[in-house]
Amino acid sequence: MATAILNVVNMGEIIYTVHRRFGLQAKLDVVMNIGRLGIMILPAPNDLVFRAAELKAAFPISSADTFVVAAAMEHDAWVVTGDPEFRQVEHLVRIIWV
Repeated sequence: MATAILNVVNMGEIIYTVHRRFGLQAKLDVVMNIGRLGIMILPAPNDLVFRAAELKAAFPISSADTFVVAAAMEHDAWVVTGDPEFRQVEHLVRIIWV
């Protein structure tokens, strides 16, 4: 069985986006559901930050998305996304398009 992972930088992005768009209760619900689903939250150690910075320098994608790619590369993981911005890096990671 595959383990779902999410790095802490992208978790922060989820938290602020949901809070801003839908309010505090929705944010709390999302955080609880991520925990219930057993999604592993990865830290952002220096080597991940450095890799994300190198990706940001090489590709015109958002900083948060560079952390997705860097974490996927580090953990040999698939990226699940519908964001067309990831087309620029699909040669670096495996992507499941939704």
